Amino acid sequence: MTFGDVVPNFHTHVVFARDEKIRNDPDLVQRFLKGWFTIAAYMRDRKAETIKSVAATMRLSEKVIEETYAIEIGMMSFDGQFDPKALEVIRLSLKDLGISEIMPATAEMYNGRFVPVKIN
Repeated sequence: MTFGDVVPNFHTHVVFARDEKIRNDPDLVQRFLKGWFTIAAYMRDRKAETIKSVAATMRLSEKVIEETYAIEIGMMSFDGQFDPKALEVIRLSLKDLGISEIMPATAEMYNGRFVPVKIN
């Protein structure tokens, strides 16, 4: 089941870093993101290998993984850029779900310092 029809413009796959880590070890954050997006590109560009690996890891049939591959790949960012509409959905949900008493400013939620990520 997917929720795209119910909650469009929603980012499922996000990476979080503590402000302290960003401040004290930005090179580590940058290297982690480069690794993450290298793997994402591999998954996008090597469908057959990805299906085989994910099926083995999750102990599911390759048929099931193949049927969901396009959905999962379609939800991924390949450079770390966020859709402004999706950021708005996240801002609204933080207040609606009682996680935050106020809707945080986008600048408080998203640090664009490390994106877009360019891989070789």
